[in-house]
Amino acid sequence: MQENSSNLAFEASCKGSGMQRAVEKITSQHNRNYWQEQQKQKKENKVLQSWLTGEVPVDWRLANVTPIYKRAGRRNQGTIGLSA
Repeated sequence: MQENSSNLAFEASCKGSGMQRAVEKITSQHNRNYWQEQQKQKKENKVLQSWLTGEVPVDWRLANVTPIYKRAGRRNQGTIGLSA
């Protein structure tokens, strides 16, 4: 946080020089990364809780799952080996 506050002080001193955009970009990247980390942590916690308790969260049970077909495409599945 100290680093961000020093960036903001620097932003105030460089308003007209174009540095403000660079500082805003850095700040927005930091906020985006922080949000992504929070979402990742929530998902990891759900998976861990599910693994430990053996229960699947309700919202996961209600999810619509759409298969993603690779290689052969949707119409021609080809031979599928069950040993993999």
